[in-house]
Amino acid sequence: MGPPQGVAFDGKYLWVIRNLIGNNLWQVTTSGEIIRVFALPFALGGITFDNEHFWISDLTNALIHMADTDGNLLRNFAPPMTIPYDLTFDGEYLWIIGETVDMIAQMDREGNVIDTFPMPWTTSPNSIAFLGKDMFHSDYSLPQEAFIIDRQARILQRQVTGITYGGACFDGKDIWAADSTNTLISKLSLI
Repeated sequence: MGPPQGVAFDGKYLWVIRNLIGNNLWQVTTSGEIIRVFALPFALGGITFDNEHFWISDLTNALIHMADTDGNLLRNFAPPMTIPYDLTFDGEYLWIIGETVDMIAQMDREGNVIDTFPMPWTTSPNSIAFLGKDMFHSDYSLPQEAFIIDRQARILQRQVTGITYGGACFDGKDIWAADSTNTLISKLSLI
């Protein structure tokens, strides 16, 4: 299947992005059983779920797409970065990070920028997941480390993990992270 790039949780299933064998979105159980696979017409970056729709970053066209749970693309918008890599949803807003961009953008689901926050300590952010109050974050330029950041992108906690992460999501208890080091989805307790 190739290494996972992104992961989202819909309350029951994980949705995993893998690009090396097609541009596929995989619906899987938390034990790894494949339910369905959707092919999408662009290179997939990150994914998040807003309790109704998926939001998927498009690395080919630098867009954020809204999709339904059958993989149908409904609409899209351009974020304020060249390559939107991963995104998360906080119950009201999308938070988007971009590859080689040292900022995080807070956007509404219509595509309007609410705010941006500098992340001067990062040069290649690759995962973001809303944890209820703060966010989980990892960065390719700081491999094998993970961070908890607040909504102003300030580091609250930093931990060496031994894993290089792609995208991540939170299921209310644990973080599920696309583990690029071991080519699987890792379940992490909060750091």
